[in-house]
Amino acid sequence: MNGVPGMPEKVFALGNVRVALWPSPIAATEDGKASRYKVTVERKDFNIRGYPEYTGVLEPDDIPKAILVLKEAHNYLANPNIASQQVAEFEDANLRLVERVP
Repeated sequence: MNGVPGMPEKVFALGNVRVALWPSPIAATEDGKASRYKVTVERKDFNIRGYPEYTGVLEPDDIPKAILVLKEAHNYLANPNIASQQVAEFEDANLRLVERVP
């Protein structure tokens, strides 16, 4: 995907919107961690047969979800030392949020 092989390092999702962080293999630090990332934003939809498909085109209702997920991805990249605690809090808060959406 986007010239980055392998799997994303981290995926943040809310509803049908997901953001994936792809490490750049050519920009690694001495400890092997990526120092640069590519970020993808996708919307999950289902085709006629009911199989999931992902697209980069968002619906207007997806924009608030994308903003929340992008903020968490940015926090993860900007603050790697405290990111795992924030991610857990984000996931807990958004599970409740998702339950309230009709």
